[in-house]
Amino acid sequence: MSKGGFKYPAGAVLCLLLLSVSGCGGNAYQKVFVNGGGSQTFNTRTFKASPDDCYAAAKKVALSHNFAIEKEDPQERSFTAIRYFPDGKDSTVLEISVTVMGAANPAIYCNAIQYIDKAGSAAQVRQSERTVSDWKFYDKFFASVEKELTSGQQAKNQAGAKQPH
Repeated sequence: MSKGGFKYPAGAVLCLLLLSVSGCGGNAYQKVFVNGGGSQTFNTRTFKASPDDCYAAAKKVALSHNFAIEKEDPQERSFTAIRYFPDGKDSTVLEISVTVMGAANPAIYCNAIQYIDKAGSAAQVRQSERTVSDWKFYDKFFASVEKELTSGQQAKNQAGAKQPH
């Protein structure tokens, strides 16, 4: 035993404490670039359409699913949209950020976060914010964009066929 009546020296206890605390938060930075560069991830898709058509389709999908456009930059082809799901005094909020990048076969990037919007105070407070990492959510979003692009292209083709030559 050591002088203080403890079985383990204070230095060893301190090292164990530091090791256990350092593992609690994890190293988030190690999770960022796990796929390497350039590969598609669950929240990115490329399309065979113009960037403007992709932007319009993604925006239409958000609006048709009851999202409200909160911020928009048409020049950069990006927007942030939110949808509230009321639950008593509070609301669960789903926020999506969409950006279209590239000229040939543009990529649509979609990131979603979900949080609780605490009402009742002068300033609304976000609680329990988390990134949506469910690939099914993104898969459904991109499937809706693809469907919108296809129907938009069919409408363009029909309009072009009706015009006299």
